[in-house]
Amino acid sequence: MKRLIFAVAILLLSVEGASAAYTPYPFTGGPQYQWDDTWYYAFLGKRTPTGSTQQGQVWLISDDPAYGPPQQTWFSNTLNGGAQGLGFTLRNGGSVVFDNTGLATGDDSDYLGLTAGIGNGRAYYSMANNYDSITASGVSFDSATQFDSITAYYGIDSYLANSANSFPIYKVDVWSQSGGAPLNTNSFNGNVLSADSFATPGAFSVAYTTYDRVFGSGSDEIWQVTYTLPSAMTLAAGQTYYFASSASVPEPGSLALCGGIGLLGLVRVGVRRWRKKS
Repeated sequence: MKRLIFAVAILLLSVEGASAAYTPYPFTGGPQYQWDDTWYYAFLGKRTPTGSTQQGQVWLISDDPAYGPPQQTWFSNTLNGGAQGLGFTLRNGGSVVFDNTGLATGDDSDYLGLTAGIGNGRAYYSMANNYDSITASGVSFDSATQFDSITAYYGIDSYLANSANSFPIYKVDVWSQSGGAPLNTNSFNGNVLSADSFATPGAFSVAYTTYDRVFGSGSDEIWQVTYTLPSAMTLAAGQTYYFASSASVPEPGSLALCGGIGLLGLVRVGVRRWRKKS
């Protein structure tokens, strides 16, 4: 079964203060591998949990001239349909400390809407070194918030069957704020947190949430990727952090990852087929 969706760019996740193994993703001035087998799309969150403030927008950054200007600079896109930002869950010691989707607690009543889909049916493309483009979204907390794992939610646009192995590499990043936007690190790596499953494979896990993104004519599976930190981190009160999750492809001819994550921003508003496994 096939469905059309707008391929507007990218995803979420931000955190602060602990070092983690990661693969460098510098800006290169052009697309990396243009791998067309599978694409990663981040889903949005619609809730604003008590004690937090979200921006109702996403921030994108691109390193592929095909998307047009601006390049290698963050720019924002206001969300609609009640979406607050990219969907994610923070846990500490197994307890949920932030969740803007309801999926972590088994309540999707205001997440997908079950009619038009969250954010008017949109999902945000986010791939580290493939048609380079990523998206992040910001959140601040009223009080210091400690967490030891991050879960992001995504869908798969693929010629392949949905599975836990649809992507070679998963990545999570968090940036601090600078001038009202995510800090520009001249790369696709967050300055607060940057981790990927190539550098730390045992710290990432992938699973089907058992929830589907519902449309008038069908549904698509919602998957989740969870990164478990080497030690708990604490986000300072009153500061805005920008979270993003994405996938990457292996460098041709090897399993090494090289290059950058980009932001397939709302600049490339192409229409792609959303393939669902039969």
